Parts: sequence; structure tokens; C-alpha cells
Amino acid sequence: SNHNITQAHIIMRDKIIFWVSTGLISAMFFFSAFMALQSSPEYLEGLKNMGFPAYFPPVHGSMKLLAAIAILIPRRFLLKHWAYAGMFITLIFASMAHHAVGEPFIPQLVAMVLTLVSYFFYETKMSFLPLPFMQYKTM
Repeated sequence: SNHNITQAHIIMRDKIIFWVSTGLISAMFFFSAFMALQSSPEYLEGLKNMGFPAYFPPVHGSMKLLAAIAILIPRRFLLKHWAYAGMFITLIFASMAHHAVGEPFIPQLVAMVLTLVSYFFYETKMSFLPLPFMQYKTM
């Protein structure tokens, strides 16, 4: 029936929106993580200008890498919420830091929107994703 075709199209659309937003935000975080973990001169100079300490990049880069991996895993698990929260908080502070030194922070705002879209679709539309190990039965 037409209803089933429409429902299938909606599900497919939602999956596409989820995976495109999730892929883009992960790619941004992977890129930034590798810049931090490789101690790229441009990255270190930028952080120094913003007043971040030298011990910041390896820790921050590692967290960004783990978050980008976590949101790409096609399973539902609690740490995914922490990854999204960490990404969003990171983007708030990145926006503030770039703004404070007179740099544009549009990329960070775009990343915030992508993170919110990805999280919204993860929470509301991707409930078909399996749980990691077992379903918890309610008493």
C-alpha cells in the first residue's frame, strides 16, 4: 500500500540525515584530533594564541578521537550520550575561544548544529539500532 511506501521513504530519509550529519561531525572531530595528536605547528600556534596550555593537545585530541569513534558505532550505548555531550561542550568552548581572539567561529556553530541534528536523530529515529550486548528486561 501507499502508506508502507511512504513510511519506508521516511525511515530512509531519517537514516540518511542521521548518517550524513554523524559522518560530517565525526570527520571534523577526526581532523581536529589528528591535528592535535600530530602536534601540527598551525594547531599548536592557534592554541597558544588562545591561551591554552601545552599539555592540552594530547588530552583533547584523544578525547575528540574517542568521541568521533563512539558516535560512529552503530549501536545504542550509554557512553554515546557522553560523547555527544563532550562534543557539544567542546564546540561551545571552541566558539568562545575563537571569538575571544577575533577569529571567525562559524565552523564551530555549523558543527554544533550538525551535532544536535545527529543527536536528535540518534535519540528519536534510530531506535532500531541494536543495544551493544543484551536487552535489559524490565521487572
